[in-house]
Amino acid sequence: MRRFGLLVWLLACYAPKPPQGAPCGENDACPSGQKCVQGVCGGAETAIDASTTDDDAPLDDANDDPDALVDAIMSDASPDGSTGGCPAGYNAITGQTSKYRTVLTQQTWTQAEADCEDDGTGTHLATIESASEDMAVDALTGASIWFGLSDRKNEGTRRWVTGALITYDGTTGVSNTGQYDCAGIYQSEWAWGQCDTQIEYVCECDGVAADPTAY
Repeated sequence: MRRFGLLVWLLACYAPKPPQGAPCGENDACPSGQKCVQGVCGGAETAIDASTTDDDAPLDDANDDPDALVDAIMSDASPDGSTGGCPAGYNAITGQTSKYRTVLTQQTWTQAEADCEDDGTGTHLATIESASEDMAVDALTGASIWFGLSDRKNEGTRRWVTGALITYDGTTGVSNTGQYDCAGIYQSEWAWGQCDTQIEYVCECDGVAADPTAY
């Protein structure tokens, strides 16, 4: 009788366990972590809600799409991570509504304008429209810089790169002549120079697109 009991005990210990999903009895052993529920190993009681783990499920909501979220943030991001609608590298100046990027690499006027425009819609060489903005832009470098004024298209008709006509005029330096078609700041004063001269420059982000027909 003792041998018979030992045999029953050994069979119970070493009997093969039903695989997950296989039919089972209430007292049958199932794979680790599974229970025999409603006659099946790993029944509904231990099933994981597929809705919480389906990595292939479509992202219907833009808030669930990481790329859409990044785009939404960057569309209104400023260089310091705050909002403002300007690309990275543009910084606010107290008292001005635009943001500015100072470039210490020396370029010709047209190269400088192209570089500013490459930053995105609404960026271009600085368009100076007041005495306070004039002083603020000049203070960014203290060096000779290009800004976005020229009469390259029509001699004597000075236009900003946005196509707007000049209203504020800070010119006190070299006159605008047929030889000097691009404007900048020289020793804190407006001056006109040859457009292929290579100097530093300041880009502006004001949301106004440049107009290539204007320059």
